[in-house]
Amino acid sequence: MPTPLVAARLAVLVLLASACPLLAADQAWGMRARVFCDNQSGISFRYPYGYQAPDQYKAELVRIDREQQTSVVITEVLVNGKLVKVPIPLEPQFNGPDVRAFSALTKELPAGSPSDLAALGNQLTGATLTWRAFDYYQKPANRPQATANWAPKDLVAMIGESSKACGLIVKHGERYSGLVLRGGVDSGDNQAIIDSFEVMAGGKGKLPNMTWRDAQGKTGKVMAADGKPISAAARGPSSWKDGWDLETAHYHITTQVSPTRLAQYGLYLEALYKAYSGIYEPDSVPPYKLEIHIFNTQEDFMSAAGAHGFPVGPTVGGFFVPSLQSIFAYEESTKWGGDSFSVEHVLAHECSHQFLHVACNGSDHVPTWINEGLAVYFESGVFKNGTFMIQPPRERIARLKDLYERLHRTLVPLDEYLGNYGHISPDMYGEVYAMTSFWLFGTCAENCKHKDCGLARFRLYWQALKRHENGTKAFESIFMADMEKAQGSHQAAVNAWENAYLHYVKAALK
Repeated sequence: MPTPLVAARLAVLVLLASACPLLAADQAWGMRARVFCDNQSGISFRYPYGYQAPDQYKAELVRIDREQQTSVVITEVLVNGKLVKVPIPLEPQFNGPDVRAFSALTKELPAGSPSDLAALGNQLTGATLTWRAFDYYQKPANRPQATANWAPKDLVAMIGESSKACGLIVKHGERYSGLVLRGGVDSGDNQAIIDSFEVMAGGKGKLPNMTWRDAQGKTGKVMAADGKPISAAARGPSSWKDGWDLETAHYHITTQVSPTRLAQYGLYLEALYKAYSGIYEPDSVPPYKLEIHIFNTQEDFMSAAGAHGFPVGPTVGGFFVPSLQSIFAYEESTKWGGDSFSVEHVLAHECSHQFLHVACNGSDHVPTWINEGLAVYFESGVFKNGTFMIQPPRERIARLKDLYERLHRTLVPLDEYLGNYGHISPDMYGEVYAMTSFWLFGTCAENCKHKDCGLARFRLYWQALKRHENGTKAFESIFMADMEKAQGSHQAAVNAWENAYLHYVKAALK
């Protein structure tokens, strides 16, 4: 990610045994709750930013104890052409989750499971708790998602507690769902997390699939700092702590810019999500809404990033933090970089990294050329009539063609990209885009009768990445093996590839 448009993906370099002064964000830039949302089971809840999911596909959260944490990770971010070392929290050794969600249909329960809700609660939470009846619909002022006019009817719930844990179990239709949390109900954030638990409603089909907050957004409302919905009418920027947030089907967006812009971000991001899905073809997605944080000014963005342990320079328009599944960006980016530096372009690029990370259950095994090549593929698109439309990055292409005219070769031998999982220079972003486009749309196997054979091979490669196979080895077997056999050697295959690629860039890319 290290270009004038976007920040670098953070790459771990070394561990240090020293305290980190940047582990806790300044109060002025504190983050709001994240959102667990499992559409398959139809449940959702919110949890503080101080909790992390060690496995993004598991409904298990661990609270990061920042006071006792003494180790940090040093990463590097390329800022204005210079590598800057940045300390970020080192995840501690997890001793089991602090919060775990569960859900099961009646037919999925083990044979002999008890019909008594309290006994079943012990089985599903894995803890022996003392249970009491809980009115799911109580205190609607504090729990708007539980009001009778929104929540599904006839929900039966119980709260359980012991000296070491507490839990919530809810029967909704033929499904039993709930939470188990470390400590008692009154410990830490447990009560707030339990209060936010929601059996979703409003969806079509057999399974509910819309949170109450998502529904507010569909009626033109966003959430104020006090958690109450307000109209997305025009109003000016606010301080971060008094800003607004919005849930869409797939994103949780927080901003200080304005409610009106927040509503626009929501529409734009959902259009992006649809475009990404067509390329990334995820088999499944994690039960967490993707986090987006959009600040108003460059000064706000830099201050907030620094407060959270990610100091950045003035040439950075936004960045994605894989360990947090969060994106930081800012509204006034066009002031510093022109139309191609707009927050929409930054989001299209960074959200591509975020989606790839989700689709592949991590991205450390994905070579930089394909990760960045796909991000550049999306970054110049436009949002029109509710649809995100792909457009080529013409400025990058023109720059690349100019370089090739002068060099009469690629910037680096193309096969050197195959094993690169780290930084690349700004001009290389055009090259990895062209390389990705070449394999997606410009190749055809010998004697191939299918017009999309390059795309067919690319899909095989993509499936290998989703299986978490090593990206370099997978590329060699899927793309290079046949070429090497036909050309007689690896170098001859690379030479043939580069010649075909240069012709493709000259003739096809515009």
